[in-house]
Amino acid sequence: MRLPLALSVLTLCALPALAQDGFRWVVDPLFEDAGAAQDGAVPLLQGGLWGLAGRDGSWIVPPQFDALGAQAGDRFAAQMQGRWGVVDARGQVVVPFAHDAIGKPDALTPVLSGGEWQLLDRDGHTAGAALAFDTLTGNDGACFSGTANGVPVVEWRGIESKVTVLDAVAGLSAPAGDMLRAKLPGGGVAVLYCSNPYTSDTTETLEDARAVTSGMAAVKRGGLWGFDVHGIYHVEPIAPQFLAVRDFAEGLAPVQVEGGKWGYINL
Repeated sequence: MRLPLALSVLTLCALPALAQDGFRWVVDPLFEDAGAAQDGAVPLLQGGLWGLAGRDGSWIVPPQFDALGAQAGDRFAAQMQGRWGVVDARGQVVVPFAHDAIGKPDALTPVLSGGEWQLLDRDGHTAGAALAFDTLTGNDGACFSGTANGVPVVEWRGIESKVTVLDAVAGLSAPAGDMLRAKLPGGGVAVLYCSNPYTSDTTETLEDARAVTSGMAAVKRGGLWGFDVHGIYHVEPIAPQFLAVRDFAEGLAPVQVEGGKWGYINL
């Protein structure tokens, strides 16, 4: 006899329990792996397959995927039988499982098919020419980074398309909005803009940098971390003064001060 879905979920997921450390288990730790929540759906691995669960632990999409990849909004890159596609948070197939690899689902989603990185719009239709590189590093919005024959390349698909070969840098990060980090040959990193990603003698070399979140990018200068401002107004940069930082989220960022203690700062 096949159990109804709701009953089978309760069989798999124990009722919420209070942990001794002061937080509350929404779902007891019974799974092989878990991903970050997105649009109310949490990726969970059970029995070697990935599914999507709601915040209460009940299955939205029972385990059926070989892998879940990048996610954005209510869409998840997913793999079945070795092929990649895109599903939404309800498990509906948005992009068929017909591709060798896939980037982050977005307004323009890169998919690898027939040896080329093609772009698909949100309806799954081909959008413009193939990207100009053979390996995808990452994508966000209209910005794409990767390599062509081992050389870093940035491609911008805004109002006007632009391809920039950056043979003067050692590597590129995945973009965050219009920004990405470049590893410099002599050490250190530089923050570049995707729509104009050139380095020059005036480009600042940083010891380290992270992606922009909430308009703030963590940067390391002189052995200490601070935050630079990108794209928001009436907010001042935060000078390097912390031993370690984590990214801003909802206006708050964890920071570590001398002595090793952590606290939060706001914008």
